[in-house]
Amino acid sequence: IVLSTGNLGICDPDCRSALSKDGWDLLDRYAARYGVRTLSYYTFPEARYGIQAVGNLPASANETDVNVSADGESLFPYLRTGRPVKVRYAFTWLAKLAPGSETTTTPILKIGEHVAGVIHRAPDGRESLAVTMDQSPSLEHSALLSYGLVRWVARGVFLGYRRAYFNPQVDDLFLPNEQFDATQEACVPKQLTLTAILNPNSPCPRLRMSGTDLDFVADWQAEWNRDPQLAGLKVSLAYNGFGTNAVDDTLVVAAQRHAERFFWINHTYNHKSLDCYAPDGGGSRGASADETRAEIGLNLARAAELGLAADTSSLVTPGISGLANRDFLRGAADIGVEYLVSDTSRPEYAPLLANSGTRSALEPRILLIPRRATALFYNTSRPEVGAVGSETDAYNHLFGPLGILKVNGLPFFAVDQTYDDIVERESTTLLGYLLRSEIYPTMFHQGNLVRYPAGGSLMTDVLDAAIRKFVARLKLPLESRTQSEIGGILGGRLKAAEANIRAVWRREEGVTLEAASEAEVWVTGACGDDCDEYAGDKQQRVRLKAGQ
Repeated sequence: IVLSTGNLGICDPDCRSALSKDGWDLLDRYAARYGVRTLSYYTFPEARYGIQAVGNLPASANETDVNVSADGESLFPYLRTGRPVKVRYAFTWLAKLAPGSETTTTPILKIGEHVAGVIHRAPDGRESLAVTMDQSPSLEHSALLSYGLVRWVARGVFLGYRRAYFNPQVDDLFLPNEQFDATQEACVPKQLTLTAILNPNSPCPRLRMSGTDLDFVADWQAEWNRDPQLAGLKVSLAYNGFGTNAVDDTLVVAAQRHAERFFWINHTYNHKSLDCYAPDGGGSRGASADETRAEIGLNLARAAELGLAADTSSLVTPGISGLANRDFLRGAADIGVEYLVSDTSRPEYAPLLANSGTRSALEPRILLIPRRATALFYNTSRPEVGAVGSETDAYNHLFGPLGILKVNGLPFFAVDQTYDDIVERESTTLLGYLLRSEIYPTMFHQGNLVRYPAGGSLMTDVLDAAIRKFVARLKLPLESRTQSEIGGILGGRLKAAEANIRAVWRREEGVTLEAASEAEVWVTGACGDDCDEYAGDKQQRVRLKAGQ
């Protein structure tokens, strides 16, 4: 039983509980008879939970340390031991223990000497877990605590599973990117552009990774892989074969040398827009099905020649183009493409179900994988102010006090942001995705991997900061997946949601599953012969047939 608030209070305008006394009595009898636990996600301290209010903390940007007690550690074994959970932007009740006759109340979360979370046991055997701080999927403390709370209330057995994924994807490998240049008007974007098609007539400076740059990224990844918690981290490189034909190209040689260190994704051979592919009268037309098959097939063939094990059923389209081109989608599906990335910064591509994708409305054989954009832009490669390719200059051009983007007519920031500010903000955004166990890829461009003179790269700076924040909070291993593996997981989530799965747990017999249509579902805490284990949890994948 999961209660959004401890007393289910409503005010319309009179304030009362949504359940009558008879309703609460019925719920309590059910919980006692069947040994069903109750979780109250946001609780006013009251006798029902063996606690009494002694004060409160208003929702604020200031951080409050919430410490896990010795009795609470078994609920949250995945949290980094000894590090408090930081609470911000959440109203919090401060409580003291006030157990009734023949009841016990055990604190599991504390704010100084005050109580913020308890397990309360009633004389009839009922167990309730109450937390006194407000919750939201966007808040860090909710992301950190929710899994332990759900696992407790479900006695460790439930449908679904939790893993921590990190899937950085880098576009345009082997091609140059135009660079931001504040001294040339043509090289200063007039709008926010997250990814772009290279303009052969542009006067802007261009920059392409070298073999030394890729060596640096490979070594950076290998260094993190030495940590068992990061052993599964692997960067995906979306490549364009057109850029591999120069003689004695150090980048191509380095790619071959590090072929097994990265995941390789088809990004088309030429990197031409699939919506404006060829001249057509006075305008242009999208790629045809035949041209699509040639672009994809030629790029796969070039990868095979170079010894790069490309993901044959996935594609990252140039500039996220082609998603509304029916001919392109048909040609891609005909040649075996099942998964394309979309852009979650555009509302039409936001999935309805968390950690799932969307089927293309124009070509149902293709699943669209949401991909997170970052504010490391395609035309940036260095942190220094005033440099060609300056991330700091490009960021302030958009979001600074004189930036072209406004919120209700006001700039995002009243002062220019430093490079350290940008790394802090972007890494915190990535941390949020990690804490929510999102599997969606994150987008970067090859220029973000160029090593700048001080020694790092834009992407590795941000990823370093995000990883350090993650490991400071959690003991969970981070895992990376190929794009097709990501698509398979997201597609499986969609099918499971549509299959009307019914699950019954009989504690003496195990879990019984039924589905209205063919589906795949994961069960945590109940295992067969081929059970997986992740961070101490047993996880079983079950394939169901219709009516099974």
